[in-house]
Amino acid sequence: MTELAGSNPGVLHFLCNIKKKYDDKGYSDIYFEVILSTLKKNNIHGNKIWMLYKDVCKEKEDNLYTIMNALLLGFVTKDQVTFAIDNREQGIDLSAIKQAVSQTMN
Repeated sequence: MTELAGSNPGVLHFLCNIKKKYDDKGYSDIYFEVILSTLKKNNIHGNKIWMLYKDVCKEKEDNLYTIMNALLLGFVTKDQVTFAIDNREQGIDLSAIKQAVSQTMN
């Protein structure tokens, strides 16, 4: 987590909070590990993590997990997510992504 947060203690705190929420809900560590590994694989770190969560995911952990799954499933590309981060969610249709991920995962 420290590597992903970079020099941003707020992002580290944010990641720790997500981990704690997942632990409190009794989720397997795999859910959190998917988020971390997908962020790392797609070179999303530091402030970009916060911008992804705040601007693209509308400050909802479920939306963050959906975006991570969409990256893994190929529904969105790293470039699309990076563009959305840099342009306050432009280029990403979160509702369509949620629907596609949901249909695939069910």
